[in-house]
This record gives sequence, C-alpha cells and structure tokens, in this order.
Amino acid sequence: LISGQKQELRGLMVRVEAGFKHIAGREQQQDLDTSASSQVRDAELVAKVRGELHTSMSVQGEREVALRQDLEAQKAQMSALEGVLIDMRVALKETQIELNKVKEVAESQSSVDPQKLQEIITMCVGGLSGGVDEISAAVTENEHKLR
Repeated sequence: LISGQKQELRGLMVRVEAGFKHIAGREQQQDLDTSASSQVRDAELVAKVRGELHTSMSVQGEREVALRQDLEAQKAQMSALEGVLIDMRVALKETQIELNKVKEVAESQSSVDPQKLQEIITMCVGGLSGGVDEISAAVTENEHKLR
C-alpha cells in the first residue's frame, strides 16, 4: 500500500513539475510576446517622432527661405529708395539753381517785390529739402532694420 502511494505521489509530483514547467514556458512566451510588442510600439514611436522632426525641420526650412526672400525684397526696396533719394537730391539742386535764376531775373525787374520772391523761393526749397530729409531718414531706418 505504501509503495502504491509512493508511486502515486511520484506521479503527482511529476505532473505538478510538468505543470510548473508548462506555466514557466507560458510566462516566458508571454514575456517574449510582450517584449516583441513593446519593441514594435517603440519602433512606431520612434518613426512617429522622426516624422514629426522631419516635418518640423521642413517647416523651419520653409520659414528660413521666406525670411531670406523677405530680406532680399527689403534690400531691393532700400536700394530703390536710395535711388529715389539721389534723384530727389539732384532735382533739389537743379531746382535751387533754377530758382536762383528766377530770383536774379525778378530782382532785375522793378515791379517784383524781392522780399515776397525770397519767401516763395525759401518755401519751395524748404519743401523739397523736407522731402529729401524724410526719405533719407526712411532709408537710414531701413538700413538699421536690415542689420
């Protein structure tokens, strides 16, 4: 009887041990499955972050190109303003020369009031000078902004 019980106990021990091995095998398989699925999730996350980084870098590159184009446009505008300023200064000098000629002719005429003529000339020259000064200030301001 004892020997039968020993054998039964051995059989039970073998089955329990087999059950533990089976459970351990399952846990190991689950660990592998979990690890593989975790690696897939990690790879997906890395791909997503890379995509976002690439998109961000593309947007940054587009912004940089737009800023460069804007800077070039501002430089071109400033060059145009400088050209206008030069033209206005030349026109101012020519106008001053013409006004001086008018003044000389008018002063030689006895019917023209020299004081009134001087006021008109001063007003014309002052207006032209003011315009040149405003454009010059705008050009200087743009130069500072571009730097």
